[in-house]
Order: sequence, then structure tokens, then C-alpha cells
Amino acid sequence: MSRPLTLAGRGLTWALLLGTLVLPYPGGYPLAYFLILVSLLLCLWLLPARIVPRLEPAGLMFLGAFVLIAIAFLATGSLALVTNFAMFVVFVPLAAALARNASPGGAVLVARLALLGAAVALGIAAWEVFGLRHGRAAGFNSDPIWSAQAAVVLGFLALVGLPQAAGIWRLLYWLGPVFGMATALLAGSRGPLLAVPVLFVVAMFLVVRRWWLALPVIVATGFAAVAVVGVVYPGSLTRLASLTTIAGELASGGAVSEVSSGQRLAFYQSAFSAFLEKPLFGYGWDNKVAAIRPYLADGGAMLDEGHHHLHSDILDFGVSAGALGLLAYALIIAAPIAGALALPRDSQYRSRLAGTALLAVGYLVCGLTYLMLGYEFHTTLYVCLAAILLGYCRDAPTPAAAGPACRLWPPRRWPRVRPP
Repeated sequence: MSRPLTLAGRGLTWALLLGTLVLPYPGGYPLAYFLILVSLLLCLWLLPARIVPRLEPAGLMFLGAFVLIAIAFLATGSLALVTNFAMFVVFVPLAAALARNASPGGAVLVARLALLGAAVALGIAAWEVFGLRHGRAAGFNSDPIWSAQAAVVLGFLALVGLPQAAGIWRLLYWLGPVFGMATALLAGSRGPLLAVPVLFVVAMFLVVRRWWLALPVIVATGFAAVAVVGVVYPGSLTRLASLTTIAGELASGGAVSEVSSGQRLAFYQSAFSAFLEKPLFGYGWDNKVAAIRPYLADGGAMLDEGHHHLHSDILDFGVSAGALGLLAYALIIAAPIAGALALPRDSQYRSRLAGTALLAVGYLVCGLTYLMLGYEFHTTLYVCLAAILLGYCRDAPTPAAAGPACRLWPPRRWPRVRPP
């Protein structure tokens, strides 16, 4: 491969790494279009570089999800909106391009950049709240929930550096989840905070060697982060404390008094009823909100406030594309983990598995209460993060040459290397 072509591939890879891992909070919605552009350039780079993409399990699952969504949207007359999910098709060549630029230190670099991204998010959130006197931190060109979700996911992805680290430096990576949690507190976003304990459990199983020693430290650190933010910014705990009230009202079978949560509950109930009416193909992506209007107790008056989704990925996929949409959603969430399990067990295997599990579970839990997939920002971020973890975090770059034009999984076997 010529030197200019090699430098171009490395430059585009670095642009994708920095944009995906460091800039989501300050970049907001416009960042998604930058990442799409860089991803497409990397895909075009495959042609002169003579890289042949191989359809490994993650790519097959993403492509399968795209096809299922396309079939459902074709049946409902909204096929044009399948472009909202086009990044799942881009994943295959994007991961191949990143795999060609992989290095043995890929997971460590990803962890450090994710830690930096979480720190940037917390710094900007603090400036918004204490400097600009905003009631809730929202990042730039974003909203308090989407930006907080990005900060939490990035914070936990910093933990992929733990299997490669030793000594006191291992503790630095644990600052990532703390930074993400503090950012969510400053944003007053409860959905991302619900994901924090679940992600800690995933991390305990996949990156911690002596969980019985780490668990007390993790719990103490979490409480300390909440206490510090609560003292510095007491208003951040108001929305968090409301979770206890909401849980009590739900347990007693009474109505939920908090407006936002009450609306979500109404959405969930009416969306389930709408799904039962058209369970196979759904109503189409552009009709998902209108589809629940007949089932709302207020006749749909709350929809006039400008809601564009059903505040749940599962409901958005189910109402929009029916059972095919739910199957597609399951494939999307499972694809990164399946991809990590299928790759050879080189020295970065644990980091890849932990990173993909944290990514998938983070999106799953955050998507229970808000939209994550189907719009540009988080759809692009999810695909790029999955491609980085599965493509870039490998010990050996893929060969630049040959093979059949569409080589299917399993890939060539690499030598087994015992993880450190």
C-alpha cells in the first residue's frame, strides 16, 4: 500500500476515533453528519486500498435488521424512511476499514479517548450549570437526555482499558463512569442514571478480576459522586429523588402524579394497544405517534406538545414495524456482542467483549425510556462505536489483499494469544 494511501487511512481513522469518543457532548446533532461523512470516506478508502469486507456475525445481524425494517416499511408505504437506518449497512465496510488500521494498543487508546470524552462532557455540563446558569446541562446542539446518555456510555467505555492496565493506573479508568454519572446528574436526566447500576453490574462481570474487593469501592465512589454533586448543585437531586415517589405510586397501583412520567406511562399503554392492532408490519416510522392517538385517555391532547417518538426504542420499533421491527431491534442490540464473541481470542478479546456488552446494554437500558435508535445522533454513534470496538481493537490488521469478493464468516483464524 502506498504511503499517501496509508496516511489517508490513518488520518480518517483518527478523525473517526476523536469524533466518536471525545466530541459527542460538544458536537451534538451536527457531529452525526461529520461521523457519517468520515465513515463514508473510510468506506471509499477500501477501494484503492484493496480491502475486501468480510461478512462477520455483527455485520450480518446489522444487515438482517436493516432488511427486516425495509420489508416492514415497504408494507406500510414508508420505505423512504429506511434511510434513517442506513448506517447499519455502512457498518460492514466501516469495520473492515478500521480493522485494516488496527493495532495491539487499540483498546487502550479507545479507553483513554473515552475517558477524555467523559471528562469533556462533565466540564461542559458544569460550565453550563454554574457558568451560564442553565437549569439543566444539555450539551451543544443536543438535549439534556441525549447528551447525558452519550456521556454515560462514553464514561463506561473507558473501562475497556482495565484488562490492559496494571497497578494504580487501573483506578483512573474508573473515573469514566463517575464523570458520566455526574454529567447525567447535572442534566437532570433520570433515564441515563437508571442505566448506571446496570452497567456497573456488567462491568463487574467482565472487567473486574476480584469483584468482592471492587464492589465496595464502586458503591462508595457512586455515593460520593452523588453526594458531591448534590452539595454543589442541590437541584440536580430533585428529579432523581422523584424516582422514589414514582416507584411508590406504581407499586400502589395509583396514578403517577409527575407529568413527564405520567405521559410516558400513557405512551407505553397506548403503544401496546396500537401494536396489537397491527402486530406484523406496524404503521410506518412516520405514523408511530399518530397510531397511538386513539388509545390515549385525553384523546391525544398531549401529543400536541410536539412529541416525535414514543419514549421507548422497543415501542418505536414495535409500533413502526411490528414484529419485524422488534426482531430487528433485538438483532441490533445483540450484534456487537455476537461480533465480539466470534472474533479470535487475542490480547484484546476481554476489552472487546466488555466494550460491546457495555455499549449494547447501555443503549438497551437508556432506550427503555427514550429514543436511542432511528435518528441520526445515537444511531450513528452506536454504529461507529461498534465498528471501533470490533474493527480497530484487534492485535493484527487484516491483510490488504485478497480473497473472494464476498468472504463469509468465519474469518481466517489468528493465533490464540492468552490475555494478560
